[in-house]
Amino acid sequence: MPSILLQLSRPYLTPIEADELRAEIVALNPKVHLVLADWPWLEVRGITEKGIGELLEKLKMRDVKFRVLEAGKKTAKAKVQVSETLTVC
Repeated sequence: MPSILLQLSRPYLTPIEADELRAEIVALNPKVHLVLADWPWLEVRGITEKGIGELLEKLKMRDVKFRVLEAGKKTAKAKVQVSETLTVC
């Protein structure tokens, strides 16, 4: 499932705004969320694309200034290929 990472601009969320937003995000049923007052980051993982859109709209309605650092579908884990083996004698 997709996730979103935002960098907030000052002024950051007040304690009341953070509590309200946290409750709204919980209603979107994410796997993990990090919403703190006076904190420059906001992260939500395991949310639908529609949920991301709703979250961004809620932030805009509150006049919260932010920059999207990462949003969208989860990328697959990189596969590591070992081409050489180092032997120490």
